[in-house]
Amino acid sequence: MERNPALHTGHRKRLKGKFISEGLDGFFDHEVIELMLYYAIPRRDVNELSHQLIEKFGSVRGVLTADPEELMSIDGIGENTVILLGLFREAARRCLLEETPAPQAYRSINDIGAYFVNFFSGMKNENIYAMIFDQKLSLIDTFKVSVGSEICAELDYSLIMSKALKRDAHYVVVAHNHPHGQTRPSKTDVESALQLRSLLEIINIELIDHLTISGRYYSPMFNDFEKRFGTGSAVSFTQTDTCDEVKIFRADDNIMLHGD
Repeated sequence: MERNPALHTGHRKRLKGKFISEGLDGFFDHEVIELMLYYAIPRRDVNELSHQLIEKFGSVRGVLTADPEELMSIDGIGENTVILLGLFREAARRCLLEETPAPQAYRSINDIGAYFVNFFSGMKNENIYAMIFDQKLSLIDTFKVSVGSEICAELDYSLIMSKALKRDAHYVVVAHNHPHGQTRPSKTDVESALQLRSLLEIINIELIDHLTISGRYYSPMFNDFEKRFGTGSAVSFTQTDTCDEVKIFRADDNIMLHGD
């Protein structure tokens, strides 16, 4: 049964007023999505649609990071809605990056981990990025190495080596995300990182670390930033060349949650 248009209009007005006075703190997940949908679907009751989206994707984050084709498979969701939801996601990601900008010099691997946690936020496929530094550990550049599928991405050794040589870099840090996986690096991740470290050593460039990112968590493979550079950190790392010791940290407070 179709809702009374007057009730529909009044509900929108009340929800908008609630947001203006309280922000999103008092909102249920479906109400957050409903408020967003007002601006993509201005002349329809979207309450039921917002419930459907939360039921299917599980959370506000689930809706905002959902595949566009999956979204458009739901009756009532069109291109404008997909674009608007994507805009909210990317705007939130931009805000996170502005809160944690890439500093020009790093005190610890924690700084780099915190930056990449926000950088990879909302990315649905595996991505690999690299940072290159001069001999004083001042950042020269951050660049994309490759984009893969939801479960893997290929580490392009030659691209990293050529960029590092061209910019006269002394150090490299690589990071990649596990969008739907655990923070612990896979066997392939470890083998690739060790191979890259060996190749870079040939051209007198050091791979400081390779970070695995998942959600708000990150794991450095080598754990020896502080031992090499003596910069001091809230976390104590142990040097390893085999990546046997896996340590996982939460970016919000740099507390070690797990260590083998």
